[in-house]
Amino acid sequence: MTTNNELRFGGDRISVPMVDPELHDSDQITTPEWMICMDDLLGSTIKGYEKYTELFGWYAEHSRETKGNVSGELVSNACVKQSDVIVIIPMGLYIPKIDNIMTSGKVIDKIGIVRIANSGDLKVPIQNINFTVCQISIVQQRLKDAVITFRTTARENIITQYDQGGNKTGQTVSLYDYKKGE
Repeated sequence: MTTNNELRFGGDRISVPMVDPELHDSDQITTPEWMICMDDLLGSTIKGYEKYTELFGWYAEHSRETKGNVSGELVSNACVKQSDVIVIIPMGLYIPKIDNIMTSGKVIDKIGIVRIANSGDLKVPIQNINFTVCQISIVQQRLKDAVITFRTTARENIITQYDQGGNKTGQTVSLYDYKKGE
């Protein structure tokens, strides 16, 4: 179940889909549906996801400008764009590290978002979104969580399908490097 959390960045309001806040502290969920890793900054006790933490919500927009008449050619400067990526994660010991990375302007090589499904006793990734060469632009600390905003130079989106036994039956991948334009 998801809700929306409206955030304000400068003069813009952005609605960020979030996991139902009542589920964050619930004993009913053993594995979060969404998790995130940032190089080796984060951590969890979930087997196979030790470098991840729960992801409460996120927003990203991948777009290309087109003319009003979509049957025609693309606008001559119709570059593909990636919005700033906004993630909401729980407060933790890693927040000061992320703060220091933001203030120093250092790059995070990989930020990965994964959507996990249970297939029997298995925890399988049904979607992986990988952002590479990322720079943190905003760290907004709140009472129980932090809103992190970052920019990226490349994005990979992988959707994986499994059968009832947890065996992979198919995969689709999209990849775009904003720096190279391909």
